[in-house]
Amino acid sequence: MKHLRGLAVLLMAFNTWGHNSPPSLVYLLEPTYPTDLKRLGIEGDVRVRMLVNLDGTVVDPVILYSSHPEFAGATLKAVRAWRFSPWALGAGRPEQVEVIAPLLFNADSSGKKIKPLSAIDLEASTCRQLNTDIENHMRRRVNLPLAHLGLFSKTRYQLISGLVAQRYSSEELAIALFDLSQATESIVRTCQRTISRRFVEKLPESVQLLLARAVSVKAPAESQPI
Repeated sequence: MKHLRGLAVLLMAFNTWGHNSPPSLVYLLEPTYPTDLKRLGIEGDVRVRMLVNLDGTVVDPVILYSSHPEFAGATLKAVRAWRFSPWALGAGRPEQVEVIAPLLFNADSSGKKIKPLSAIDLEASTCRQLNTDIENHMRRRVNLPLAHLGLFSKTRYQLISGLVAQRYSSEELAIALFDLSQATESIVRTCQRTISRRFVEKLPESVQLLLARAVSVKAPAESQPI
């Protein structure tokens, strides 16, 4: 059985579930890393929503967000094979539950432990951390797009979390993601000059406003290796 390093699984049972624990993930098929993206060192993240039947099978997966279309395709092909622990009807347990899973694609093949996005404290991060991330990727001699650096990925992750929690509309999110993409190079240049400043202070106003509204969204717990 394969494992996806840096995978976080957030179970959200929007139906009434009663007092018992929601189903746990018992079989995980790792999405295939797109060959060209891995060769180029391009990393990314995906947010997928699916329905889980009472027998543990997965149906109707939908991509809520993907940093690259190929990551979305790889995820959709894999999650249909995932299996959750089955349950019996009754005691407030529904026939289906909705599950949202954030996935992180990391191209590092060195075997080092990957720090999941949920472990990054966006509010406390400074420009120094961004500069360190850039230096680390330069040492690896990887031509990595700036948008896929850890702090930018965490920013998108937090913005998507706010949408899932219905803190704002998809239209507001689309504008913020566009503004973030357009400002990425400018943020990097500014952070190189002001290493002690907080990273979030350098983000576009539209992004900062949504992050403030999404700040109450609780980060998902990391799943244990299966």
